[in-house]
Amino acid sequence: MKKTQWALAFILGSALCAPVGAASGNSLAAQDPKGKPAETELGQLPRIQILKKLQLTPKQMDRLYTLRAHYRKTEAELKGKLQVKQVELENELEKSSPDSLKIDQITGEIGQLYGQRIALKAKSNIELEDKILTPDQEEKLKEIESKVAVPESTVNPKN
Repeated sequence: MKKTQWALAFILGSALCAPVGAASGNSLAAQDPKGKPAETELGQLPRIQILKKLQLTPKQMDRLYTLRAHYRKTEAELKGKLQVKQVELENELEKSSPDSLKIDQITGEIGQLYGQRIALKAKSNIELEDKILTPDQEEKLKEIESKVAVPESTVNPKN
């Protein structure tokens, strides 16, 4: 993928993880304990503001909500499986004579689960781009990303 597509995928992934307002207008926006909207990792722009700027239709909001619900459920299941495998690995490593074949098996399973998480995020982003957002909305999202993106010099400082 091109650099901008990866950046778009990152922002879309963040949007997927964010609660969104339902089509009826009831806000499901995530809030911190003080009642302020949840913020994205990039530029501290609240996710709900990103969605408002995209001007999603009620149908798009419903589809996004459904996609997000599936994503969050599957992500939680994968996270739980990962935690179990990590405990299995720790238990094996704590034995007086750890079995290296068992360690290889468990670490391989952990790697597969991490891969499934990455694939889930990528597929969710693709579905969002291909089935929910219009080309104009994708362009708006790219504009938002370019305004809130962290400068590359701060991400990759030269020492």
